[in-house]
Amino acid sequence: MQRKAEPIGKNLAKTTGWIHKAHLQQHKVHMLSGVSYQEINQQGLVIEQDGQTKLLEVNNIVICSGQESVIPSWIVQLKQKVHFIGGAAKAAELDAERAIYQAAKIANVI
Repeated sequence: MQRKAEPIGKNLAKTTGWIHKAHLQQHKVHMLSGVSYQEINQQGLVIEQDGQTKLLEVNNIVICSGQESVIPSWIVQLKQKVHFIGGAAKAAELDAERAIYQAAKIANVI
């Protein structure tokens, strides 16, 4: 998921970005754009897309969002394990390809 309402991976390096995206598609990863994150609760992740609120019933959540490495206090209270990657984990080094790699690596484990 990404907040921008544009094609996923649009701004990735042309030589490798399409490879990462194709690899994710090959493994049946669902990709959504134009998403705003509303809430993480015991049922899963609540998002809004195209004016509609949706509950994604998920067991695991990997967050790669934002430009600051901050873990909100409400996340600590959740029973689900939450993973931070990309700029959310280390804002000093913003790199979309690295974040996609980290997401794929964590997804493989969970």
